[in-house]
Amino acid sequence: MVIPGIPGLGAALHAVLGDRLVAAVVYGSAVTGDFIPGFSDVDLAIFAHGGPGLDEARALQREAAALAAMVDGQLQLAHWIHADRESARPHFVPGSLVNAWGEPPGPGWLHSEQSLRESGRSWLAELPALVRRDAADWAVASGQRRTGMVRLLATRLKPAIRAALAEQGYPALEVWGLPWSGLTDLWSRSDEAGANALRETIGRLPPSPTDEQAVGDALLAMLWAGLDHGPG
Repeated sequence: MVIPGIPGLGAALHAVLGDRLVAAVVYGSAVTGDFIPGFSDVDLAIFAHGGPGLDEARALQREAAALAAMVDGQLQLAHWIHADRESARPHFVPGSLVNAWGEPPGPGWLHSEQSLRESGRSWLAELPALVRRDAADWAVASGQRRTGMVRLLATRLKPAIRAALAEQGYPALEVWGLPWSGLTDLWSRSDEAGANALRETIGRLPPSPTDEQAVGDALLAMLWAGLDHGPG
């Protein structure tokens, strides 16, 4: 199957891994419709028999660079799943992934409403420590490191908003499938000013070099606003 905008992805992976490749899925913004060229990652998960050898790792790196150039984004292998020994556990939101090759072995890799809500709560619990560390890193970031930090902050913000909306009572499976525009629309019902700030900031992605600092400052401020500012 050919992913829209990512032609030949499954075939390229199979050419490297051969019969060891069980399945490959693309998920996230490349599927939900809010992929930002030049900024968003194309998130990929591979189900395979065993891990990659040295030659396979090098070949996959070359393929990733070539495929990413087609979509003006970064191809990110977020999960390498050993199909022979890993038990099925939720990784993906129904409707937010597309099979690039084969099919994942069994339905246990998809979140339910309950598992996704629990995953969101875990993320919110981990977020304060992550954001405080991000603030320290942002304080001294420059050049390519600052560019990477802007990407990281945006990546942290989206699941934080989704989890927060689920805690407000919205169905987790619904909010995790929404693009940025849908998230800001829901957020505006409880915080119109915050939603407008989010909408304006996301509209500036990817930022120009002269706008990068302001956009990163805004993303960090949004993450920080949701934290308990006490010790820890």
